[in-house]
Amino acid sequence: MSIGTLLMRLIFVAATVTPVSACLFRVWVHQEAVRLGYQLSSEERRGTELAHLERQLELELAAERSPTHLVQLAKQLGLRPPAPTQVVGKNAPRLHAAPDKPAKADSKGGRRG
Repeated sequence: MSIGTLLMRLIFVAATVTPVSACLFRVWVHQEAVRLGYQLSSEERRGTELAHLERQLELELAAERSPTHLVQLAKQLGLRPPAPTQVVGKNAPRLHAAPDKPAKADSKGGRRG
């Protein structure tokens, strides 16, 4: 085989393999784009479902925290308001103070009490 024939065969193989490779690459890229499109659609649907679930849970939490529900639950459990002597905290002395004395005005013109 001469160098000319070998060179011609090499050019023929390169001329055949290059377009085939390019076509296969294009098919692979298209397949990946379609796969990613389905995956994106699925994730968007899941995100919508999770947002809906979050709204439902927020509504449920708001209902559970509502004063009406808490009063009803306290009654079911047999709870009642605390006696004045059971109250502890920053406002406890004011709760135990006699209501017959009006609060004194402070030096800034406001009321304290």
